[in-house]
Amino acid sequence: MTLVNLRERTFELLKKHPDQRFKAREIAEWIHQNYPNETRIKLERSRSLETEAALLGQIVAEIGANRPGW
Repeated sequence: MTLVNLRERTFELLKKHPDQRFKAREIAEWIHQNYPNETRIKLERSRSLETEAALLGQIVAEIGANRPGW
């Protein structure tokens, strides 16, 4: 199992719903719901994340930080 690719998963959601706008949190929740094994691996490999809430917060932050470049 591979680690979640946030860019790829974000584009997947946006392509499925081209006429909708999503907040980073909504994208993170969608990724977590649709790819639970990948996000679980991210949580398990992290030294600082201990809860699913913290994991979602991290994913939101990563999406928000990378969005301009994507």
